[in-house]
Amino acid sequence: MNIISNIITKQDAKTLMSNEDMFCRKIKVFDGIALDVVKKIRVATNIKFNLKDNSYWKVEKRPNGHNWHYDTGTNDHMTWCDYSVSILLSDPNFKGGDMIFKLDKSNYTVDKKEHYLSALHYRSNKKEKLNKHMVTKHNGERIVLLLFLEYQK
Repeated sequence: MNIISNIITKQDAKTLMSNEDMFCRKIKVFDGIALDVVKKIRVATNIKFNLKDNSYWKVEKRPNGHNWHYDTGTNDHMTWCDYSVSILLSDPNFKGGDMIFKLDKSNYTVDKKEHYLSALHYRSNKKEKLNKHMVTKHNGERIVLLLFLEYQK
């Protein structure tokens, strides 16, 4: 997993958080801020993504967090997902809401301040047992931009 610092601006975050109609909906059209993020990830990784078929993005606000999972889906319903991106949009002054990755013999907790406005990007799949992760429950506002991307074949 890697991080690209300050991939979006505070104004970008404010724009994404202001439209609650977008929350927790799969958005398959990549334009505006989401497309800009994909372009920056593409430059940093030299990976080309297929944005026409399965890839999608969403703004998520989920106080109960997420149990341990891979981004290919608990029931392997997203095996097409080759690459994931998480950007913390809200101010990192909430309690809990830790994003934790399971490593070989330990866990790694992502620093909230480092995650704020920055893209945590990684591969996560069950087949390779790669980057299993979770998010703990939280109090306060924790809103993230999530992108689930398929490689261009």
